[in-house]
Amino acid sequence: MPLMIRPTLQTRSTPRRPLARRWHRAVFRFSAALVVATVTFMTAGLSSFHPSTGTSSCTPQRLEISVGVGGRAALAVPKTKAPALSAHKLATHMYKSGKFKEAARLYLTAYKLDPKAEFLFNAARAEQRGMMLGQSERHFRQVLALPGVAAKTAARAQMHISEIAAVRKALSARASAARASAAQAEAARVAAAKQAARVKRQRATQAAAASQRAKRQANGDWRRTAGWATTAGGVVVSAVGGWLLATYASEQASLDKRHSQKNEAGQYIGLDYATYESEQTTLWRKRGAGIGAAVVGVGALATGVWWLLSHKAEGAVALRPVASPTSAGFAWRF
Repeated sequence: MPLMIRPTLQTRSTPRRPLARRWHRAVFRFSAALVVATVTFMTAGLSSFHPSTGTSSCTPQRLEISVGVGGRAALAVPKTKAPALSAHKLATHMYKSGKFKEAARLYLTAYKLDPKAEFLFNAARAEQRGMMLGQSERHFRQVLALPGVAAKTAARAQMHISEIAAVRKALSARASAARASAAQAEAARVAAAKQAARVKRQRATQAAAASQRAKRQANGDWRRTAGWATTAGGVVVSAVGGWLLATYASEQASLDKRHSQKNEAGQYIGLDYATYESEQTTLWRKRGAGIGAAVVGVGALATGVWWLLSHKAEGAVALRPVASPTSAGFAWRF
C-alpha cells in the first residue's frame, strides 16, 4: 500500500493587531479614498473637452462611495454616465490625433448616451474640422435649439455657423473659378484643334497642288517641245507660202506684160494664146501652193503658240499685260 501524504495546516506566525489600531487604520483608508476619488472626479474622467478652444470644463456629478470590508472606499460613477464619458475621452483623443470623422462619431455616441450640449457641440466641431459642413451646421443648430444651453456655447455655435457659411462661399467661388478655367482650357483646346485642322487642310491642299503641278509639268514637257517645233514649222511653212505668193504676183505681171506686148504699128506681137494659157496654169498652181503653204503655216503657228501658252509649268510661255505711265501692252514671258 502506497504512502499517503496528508496536507498540514499552517498556523499564523504573527499575532493579530489590537482592535483599536485596526479601527484607526480603517478610518484613515476611508478618508484617503474619499480625497482621491474627489480629485480624480474633478480632473481626469469627468471633464468636458472643447475642441473650439482647447480647454476643458468640469460639471458636478453625483458620486457614490462604497466602503468594503477592511475599510477600503471605492468611487462609483452612474451607470449611464460612464460609457458616455469613456466615449467622450476616446473622441477627444481622436480629435487631437487629427481623426475628425472618428472623433465626431464617438462624440455623437457620447451624446446619445448622455445628451449634454457639450458633447453635441464637440461632435459638430469635429465634423467642421473634417469638412463635413452640412452635418456640422445641422448639429450646431441643434445645439442652439437645446433648452438651457449656456450663452457662451450658443455664441460659439453661432460663430462656427458663420465660419461654415464663409467656407462654403469660398469653396463656391473656387469651384466657379475652376469651372471658368476649365471652360477657358476647353475653348483653347477647341481653338487649337481647329487651327490644327486648318493647317492640315492647307498642307493637304498644298500637297494636292504640288502633285497637280507635277502632273502638269510632266504633261507640259511634250507640249512645250511640240509647241516650239510646231511654231517653228509654221513659221517656215508660212514663209514659204508667202514667198510663193510673192513670186506668183511678179511672174503673173510679167506674163501679162509679155502677152499684151504690141509693136509700133499697134499689132500684138506677144505670146500666143496657147503659150499664155500654159504659163498661166503654171502660175495658178504656184499661187495655190503658196496659199496652201501660208494657211498650213499659220495653222501650225497658231497650234504651237496655243501649246506653249497652255503649258503651266515653270518656265512656260505666258502672255501678261504690261502697263506703264506712258504706254500699255502685252509681254511674252519665256
